[in-house]
Amino acid sequence: RSGKSLYWTEEVHTLTAVLRAIDDQGDREAEVASLVNAFGCSWDDVILAYAGGEIRGPVQAAREVLDELRKRKRSISPGRVVEEVLDRTQLPAIYAARHGNSPHIGSRMAANLYRIRDEARAIGEIAEGSFHRFVRVLWQRVSESEEAAEQMLADDSGNTVTLTTIHSAKGLEWPVVILAEPFKIEGSGPKDVDEYKGTMQINFGQTGETSK
Repeated sequence: RSGKSLYWTEEVHTLTAVLRAIDDQGDREAEVASLVNAFGCSWDDVILAYAGGEIRGPVQAAREVLDELRKRKRSISPGRVVEEVLDRTQLPAIYAARHGNSPHIGSRMAANLYRIRDEARAIGEIAEGSFHRFVRVLWQRVSESEEAAEQMLADDSGNTVTLTTIHSAKGLEWPVVILAEPFKIEGSGPKDVDEYKGTMQINFGQTGETSK
């Protein structure tokens, strides 16, 4: 991938959320996204933790990693922070395993993560504010890629087909939406169908027409 399309990918969104959570401890949105998408915490555990209830093992372990990197971000280079995030979350391996039947997809996603690491390495400095500047620029590029994608979709005319993820489709509308393998959940056991339908209804709750 090249240009803005790199920053529109699921894996770069996930990595960016972790880096934002490290950069700004008060960024609750980024921290929640990190816990769920990067550290694999369940929504139930995350909701319980933020509601002031019990902080269960996975959430506690993930928060400890974030807190550790928040303390170290001023003493190590931005590239080293990204390296440690990739190492502690194992995101490249997770994406590779998730797409085990399509190795080229997992390899591409891992390569995109390493490209962000290389961008951080290119800064090559341990200086006050260097990590914050890197995260700010990265987040700006991610935001701009979303805006460009939305504009591209808004400008579409005639018969077009858009292939995208649920994450990237946030806030967008189409007259017809077809889900690819909607009931295939990688890396987990059997799920209650009614519960899963409830989750999907949250994602598609604002549609004008609903098909069952």
